[in-house]
Amino acid sequence: IGVSAGMYVSGRLIDRYALRSKQAYALVPAVGLAIAVPFFVGFVWAPGWGLALLFLAVPTFLNYFYLSPAVALVQEEVRPNQRVMAGALLLLVMNLIGLGLGPTYLGLASDYFRATNPDNSLQLAFYTLVPFYVLAVALFLVLARVLRKEAGRTGGR
Repeated sequence: IGVSAGMYVSGRLIDRYALRSKQAYALVPAVGLAIAVPFFVGFVWAPGWGLALLFLAVPTFLNYFYLSPAVALVQEEVRPNQRVMAGALLLLVMNLIGLGLGPTYLGLASDYFRATNPDNSLQLAFYTLVPFYVLAVALFLVLARVLRKEAGRTGGR
């Protein structure tokens, strides 16, 4: 529910704000991920599953604020005869990184922490994901800057 709602809401936000500025394609995900960080930390910190689940609902919703803008921007930026291939390549890269490297990294980090903290190694591994949120926000802000400069050069929105 959270993932679907996140994609829907971010798509609606892009429909509304991208008409004014292409920077919305980057700023909507950046703001969503920045807001998600404290809730993700709360999820990892939570002493029980009930509270953890409440905290997790927010990042589950906000973490997918990137998907609709990413797909829409790629589809808008390429020629019509390139849209299928561009969309397929985008999804391939996102899935290789997110579904391929993400769980593998988390498992490796948990195994690493197990030697010194066997009772909470997975929790510590989850804490190591916070810098990736920061990196993602920073990269979206860089993209926003690139889109602003491009709009300035072309005289577009």
